[in-house]
Amino acid sequence: MEAGILGTVDGQFDELESSQSTITQDDTELQRCIEVRRSLSLPNGVVAYEGRAAMERLNEQEEVQIDEGEITVYERPQRVTSYTPFLVVPGEAIIVGNSSV
Repeated sequence: MEAGILGTVDGQFDELESSQSTITQDDTELQRCIEVRRSLSLPNGVVAYEGRAAMERLNEQEEVQIDEGEITVYERPQRVTSYTPFLVVPGEAIIVGNSSV
């Protein structure tokens, strides 16, 4: 069984829209994205939003090279993208799935 997270919303918003932004880390541009896939009208009149959130991050990757009888080991930053599905009820709660790389 995979785990997710259930949290309460701290803040107020009535609507959630798809968006994308860029941050810079160690001179590398990394993307962040919220993709709203559909809205759901709940019986109490509140609209919930279902979608996906993704973010890129830098992860140090160990690399090994063999050159003329010498072994060189070094770490190099590698861009990794994680995403998770979500369901949010504005002003109430957010449920996110287990992130995936």
